[in-house]
Amino acid sequence: MNKKYISMNPRIDGFGAQYLNIIYFILYAYHHNLEYAHENIKNMEHNYNNDDNFIKNMNEFMNIENNYMDKSKINHDDIINIQQSEIYRDIQENIDVYLSDNPALNKIKKCFWSNKNKNHYNNDKFNVAVHIRRHNIHDSRIDGTNTSDEYYLSVITHIREKYNTKNIQFHIYSQGNIENFNQYIFDDTVFHINEELRSTFVGFVSADILVLSRSSFSYIAAFLSDGEIYYIEHLSKPIKNWIKCI
Repeated sequence: MNKKYISMNPRIDGFGAQYLNIIYFILYAYHHNLEYAHENIKNMEHNYNNDDNFIKNMNEFMNIENNYMDKSKINHDDIINIQQSEIYRDIQENIDVYLSDNPALNKIKKCFWSNKNKNHYNNDKFNVAVHIRRHNIHDSRIDGTNTSDEYYLSVITHIREKYNTKNIQFHIYSQGNIENFNQYIFDDTVFHINEELRSTFVGFVSADILVLSRSSFSYIAAFLSDGEIYYIEHLSKPIKNWIKCI
């Protein structure tokens, strides 16, 4: 009997949403005794610098292409058509089953790190990455950008007090003008404002603690992280060991 495959349809949204989609399809395939067939991303939002190599670099960054079957090499009759909405619903309703000690997720993590340096921060600190999603001229969406500074500052204060014996370093990741982040200035805090997307994402994944925003970008980084996750309520559900913030 021929193997049966599933594969996602092309998308045009941002890196976080597209990487999340790929991972969901891989996890669903494993859970249902199917195979995942990969097709490289061809369009993606947020190419802020109009880099001609942006799509190529992002495909290489995920490092999925060389580790899963190429969709173009598979007989079309062996590909099962399953709606993306069905896959999302099933995973969200059973998220702990899909994400708890899952060999398929472990392979995704291994693929991701195989062409990167895990010692991203290159320091002796206890590193806390804080994703503060803010509006930018390239993105008209408001949801997630309107979370208050008071929320993030309260989470930072909680972590600072909880780990007061650690050599802690907070990393504020966001976009906009640095002057908009004056309230976050502390001796234990460094800023990564308008930094390159890949460096930001590796910073999220490699941090000892990751504080999420309402964003697929940091949400999917939490899947790959082995650190402690502080989760803010939004459309995508948390797994059981994440810390839910009010």
